[in-house]
Amino acid sequence: MTTGKPTDFEVRRLSGDLEKLAGVDAMGALEIKATLAAVRGDHEASVQLFDGLLAATGGEARFLRRATQVAAVTGQTLRLKALYDHYLAGLELPVDWKREIGQLLGFNGWYRESVRIQGELRAIGEDPGTKDTNWLSFAEPIAEDEGEELPGFASRTSATDVLDVNGVADEEVALLFSKSITLLRAWALPPAAARTINVVHEDSTSGIFVSFMVKGNVDDVAEAEWSLFGELAADAPPVLLNGVISIGVLACQGEARGS
Repeated sequence: MTTGKPTDFEVRRLSGDLEKLAGVDAMGALEIKATLAAVRGDHEASVQLFDGLLAATGGEARFLRRATQVAAVTGQTLRLKALYDHYLAGLELPVDWKREIGQLLGFNGWYRESVRIQGELRAIGEDPGTKDTNWLSFAEPIAEDEGEELPGFASRTSATDVLDVNGVADEEVALLFSKSITLLRAWALPPAAARTINVVHEDSTSGIFVSFMVKGNVDDVAEAEWSLFGELAADAPPVLLNGVISIGVLACQGEARGS
């Protein structure tokens, strides 16, 4: 699910597994079918399949959890929030699931709800998982890293403060993240995590710098970053053009060509 587009071999193998599973676990087979549709980029089919699965099982936890994971990883940011609002908001979730949903929401740009969930976990003495970059993560706002030396361009304000001061709605950020994740996946550079740092511009205003962390050749990733900026700027989103949010792509594995 995190490797971008599947190869023809992978599709054939998964399709074969699907046929075998359908005979013993129809709901499990439907889950795989829905996941495979999302990986192929057919989000409409994936949503229909997952909705049917959730309706048939009464929102069974394992299928709901998979639906939220798939939505987040494939850049369906509005879909993730809709699933969260409909099924999970206000519920007392197990700690591991609550930590995960906080990460997923943050990874998809829903900062305010992600930070709120993190705060609830800290209040009960649980790790919010903000340092975990092995899978999906929303990096804890710099203000919380009291023992960490700040880069020269970073500030001690929080991401949510930046959004509040600039009057930015959550949906604006989520849509920006959606396009970023979708394009990077299409370019075979699916993000494995998102790192957030709050910065101060030359005019003393604050902004948020988001680095989507991908595995790939450094030169290829640098080229993708430039292409991504062009694609995002083409829509002229105020949140990007006004410097409230800046998007980068960081190679977390690989070396430059010729090195």
